[in-house]
Amino acid sequence: MFFRKRVVLVDRDEPFQNVLKYVLSSLDKILIVNQYAECADALKGLDRDQPDIIIMDIDFVFLKGPEFISRVKKKYPRIDILVISDYTDEDIVLNVIGSGASGFLLKQSCLPQLAESIDNLMRGGAPLDPFIARIVISAHHTGDSSPLSSQETTVLKLMMKGLTYRMIADELGIAKDTSKTHIKNIYKKLEVNTRAQAVSKAIADRLVPSNFLPKVSWYIYYALGLLSEEMMSVSVFTEL
Repeated sequence: MFFRKRVVLVDRDEPFQNVLKYVLSSLDKILIVNQYAECADALKGLDRDQPDIIIMDIDFVFLKGPEFISRVKKKYPRIDILVISDYTDEDIVLNVIGSGASGFLLKQSCLPQLAESIDNLMRGGAPLDPFIARIVISAHHTGDSSPLSSQETTVLKLMMKGLTYRMIADELGIAKDTSKTHIKNIYKKLEVNTRAQAVSKAIADRLVPSNFLPKVSWYIYYALGLLSEEMMSVSVFTEL
């Protein structure tokens, strides 16, 4: 007996969602079981919808995409999540992948390759737009023995930019407590107790890509002893 994959669409962009529905409805392997404009509503409907695949954007009002992905994968690890979005910011992309997304395509170029990408996903692959794939590969050009996960590396980079717990949470679309947990794990893995120590070790051990370092000159100066703790405490990097 032939079984079609159950698909749920989650996107605030109604016209694009309708285009997706039209294209996917032409594929005999796909059955669209529901559509949502918000992740929070989609989360409530998962037990009823029983999707095999969720196709979604990541920008939502009540529950951000990365947090939704984390919750889905924790409770329903069998569900594949394909992100289709216009977001190309490196930190956001890496957080989405780190949260458990199975693939990431760009809206502007996904339609011609959508059927092939769905087939790839159903075969256990990870469909990635070439631009997104380059971001992912570049992010892994770090020290060979980094103890951090890709998501922890993303959080570390935001720490190096001076973002606070709340700012990191807002940037990545996760809860503030989740942000704190990531930072606690980073400190534990790096065997440090402060942000300054974590940044210094990240620089020394090449735990972030080398092309990221020029963006964090304040912390480089501090790590080299060119700025005092007191000077750093009154800078924009003060933890809240």
